Amino acid sequence: MITRDSSLAFFINQLDNFDTALHEPLTSVTWSRDIKLRPGVSMANQSTTFTRGAFARAGTLGAAGKSWIGSGKRGSIPVAQVDGTPVTSPINIWAMEIAYTSVELERSQMIGQNLDNMQTSALVTSYNMDVDQMVYIGDTTLAQTGLVNSAEVGASNVAGGVWTGKNADEILFDVNDAIKAAWAASAYAVCPNVLGLPPTQYALIVGKKAGTDGAGGSILKYLEDNSMSLQVNGRALSIRPMKFLEAAGAGGTQRMIAYSDDQRHVRYNLAPVRRETPYYQGITFAAPYVAGLGCVEFIYPETAIYRDGI
Repeated sequence: MITRDSSLAFFINQLDNFDTALHEPLTSVTWSRDIKLRPGVSMANQSTTFTRGAFARAGTLGAAGKSWIGSGKRGSIPVAQVDGTPVTSPINIWAMEIAYTSVELERSQMIGQNLDNMQTSALVTSYNMDVDQMVYIGDTTLAQTGLVNSAEVGASNVAGGVWTGKNADEILFDVNDAIKAAWAASAYAVCPNVLGLPPTQYALIVGKKAGTDGAGGSILKYLEDNSMSLQVNGRALSIRPMKFLEAAGAGGTQRMIAYSDDQRHVRYNLAPVRRETPYYQGITFAAPYVAGLGCVEFIYPETAIYRDGI
């Protein structure tokens, strides 16, 4: 016997407004914004290598070491010496596949959700999150570091405590002090053009006014207009939030990084993800994807600097 209540229950699916869109987990990846890729890296490479060169020459009679030859009367001429040190980084193979049966695919099509698209989207998201982590902090199991925690880059604490207790001028001093230190370490050849901040401190300088009357705008704008980077490079300092800086400093403190976003100075080795030949096993369809995830290469680590405890 069918009652009124059971009849209503029968119609519930017909009366339901089903949203066929797939609402994916919230994710944020920014690696492609903050670093350039090394060109020419492919899946065939097991590692990448570059050479750090050093120049030298023999001492001369000049008080300042200049290469004088005494009006052509000296019998020997100093030779320019070149010494190259190779730096090698591994390329790690990343792999993942999508797989589903013909029955699962048919069922997904019946409800208006393409299973192939859903799994491919999940795979691409996973790939980008893994690359994001490799770029910024590397992988502890592989003993690899990234952009914000490299042992090659100098690090020290800011003076005077955290930014929440500082005004605009004190924060500007911390920023310019870091930029100046990296600029000096590169023999004043390269001045950083990017400042990476933890999101909480980025939000602080966006929301906090530079002056008591607010006429000067936010501290973010104040830093862009008054940083040493603007005067040296001729363009405003690019200030970017980087989530991995929240606890990248010594003892889990907040860290900022000033660096030159140029592949001549720092870059990442990546063989982009590609789809391999799909295959069938019984009623299951599978399509593997592979990529080569390398390491961050600081060609000139002296062009970057860390400041902790901000």
